[in-house]
Amino acid sequence: MNRNDEQLITDYLEGDETALSFLVDRYIKDVYRFAYQLTNDSGIAEDVTQESFVKAWKHIRSYRQGSSFKTWIFTITRNTAIDWLRKQKEIRLSSFENVTGQNILLETTKSEELLPDELLEKAENTAYVTSLLKQLD
Repeated sequence: MNRNDEQLITDYLEGDETALSFLVDRYIKDVYRFAYQLTNDSGIAEDVTQESFVKAWKHIRSYRQGSSFKTWIFTITRNTAIDWLRKQKEIRLSSFENVTGQNILLETTKSEELLPDELLEKAENTAYVTSLLKQLD
């Protein structure tokens, strides 16, 4: 018996656990290809594909009967890939830490020159020490 997507979803919601696996088998290659086009990385496309099907499974009750399951799963996949791409833009400074716990980024960009506030403080300290030295015999 060849069931359409809507019937498989209905069967799953009525307790047929295998119905969802038929949907996954039917669309997994297409979803992976789509995720790969969006991410351009096979490993990430696999993760996005898996996460997309997990999201579909978690929200299967929100699927509107009569609409295209393929469109629905592709929308979930697109949004999942976009979320992943956004996360990649965030650079965490902790990722620059080496084994010893030192921050490589800070160590390599560190300047030996004093900052303006440090220069001012040093000048004030020098003036204070000079004034104290003048008071000595």
